[in-house]
Amino acid sequence: MFLLLLSSLLLISSSLSFKEEEDAPWCGHCKALAPEYSKAALTLKESGSPIKLAKVDATVETELGKRYEIQGFPTLKFFRNHLSIDYNGGRDAAGIVQWLVKKTGPPLTVLETSDAASSFVDQSNVVLVAFFKDINSDSVKRIEEIARHFDDHLFGIAHTNEIRDKLSANEDSLVLFKKFDERRVEYNGDFSMDSLKYFISSNELPLVVEFNPEISAKVFGSDVKTHLVVFLSATAGDSANRLATLADVARLFKGQIHVVYVNTDVADHLRILEFFGLTKEHVPAYRLINLKDD
Repeated sequence: MFLLLLSSLLLISSSLSFKEEEDAPWCGHCKALAPEYSKAALTLKESGSPIKLAKVDATVETELGKRYEIQGFPTLKFFRNHLSIDYNGGRDAAGIVQWLVKKTGPPLTVLETSDAASSFVDQSNVVLVAFFKDINSDSVKRIEEIARHFDDHLFGIAHTNEIRDKLSANEDSLVLFKKFDERRVEYNGDFSMDSLKYFISSNELPLVVEFNPEISAKVFGSDVKTHLVVFLSATAGDSANRLATLADVARLFKGQIHVVYVNTDVADHLRILEFFGLTKEHVPAYRLINLKDD
């Protein structure tokens, strides 16, 4: 049934676009998503965005589920000009809003002042800014293409000396700003698509990634195919020292492996232990996996 849970916040239609969530009332992941979806709807409404959110109970609207070949719940699809694409962004309110804004706006935000650039860099955990006087250069065009590929990151373009000096960047450069680890990384490779993708995949995550359902797709779907999976109890007395050592290891092999920390104090993570043939008695435990042949 339409707007069963979020009806106080949602509008069903729009001349520009709408976003539709296929939901089932017994679905635990759907229930977890619902409040974030609600917050996203309110954020978009208050900002005056033309994007509208809608919700469908696909156990009732079965024909709609069949039409869009819905295989699991929740499934989110973005509709624009009668065409739909699968949603692949975050499952929190900020992630939903950011993905939608990115999809409906230009891939690169033009930054005209140093204040605008500083605010832009602070908007998200990972932000990339290109510093080029010629914003129509071939390198910028390739950065624009890569920006379309990474829906969950913001990309900006700055062409003034004022902004470049404010952010301590070099001319004709691309800098990845992040709110963790070393805080910023300047790209120093060629501006080919493969090199740019690899640079972002290698730097968009913390050195040690704490496993959760939201991050798993990004980790295991990245261009980095080798993963050191570490099972630790967060309450163990030596956990902080172990994590610090793991960060040093990850730094040495940056771009070659992801170090993924699974907190075994989380009940839902016990199934991951079981998948690797482990129990809590084996913790701390380490497993190296390679997905290159998958």
